[in-house]
Amino acid sequence: MEKNNEKRVLRVELDNDVKKVSITGKNGEEKVVMRQELDEDDLEQATGGTVHCKSNFSRVGHYCLFD
Repeated sequence: MEKNNEKRVLRVELDNDVKKVSITGKNGEEKVVMRQELDEDDLEQATGGTVHCKSNFSRVGHYCLFD
């Protein structure tokens, strides 16, 4: 079976009042294929600090992409 390695980039803008973000990705059968929570420290790094990607993510510029 051929594996599809194409990725999509999602850009999200948040108000400063946001302190936590949860991201859940589902496939066509509504099965969860990824889940990521970003707390206030993660959001600070993503918007102005050094980018450190969590497991299953790879860094591309200032973004973390799900592998």
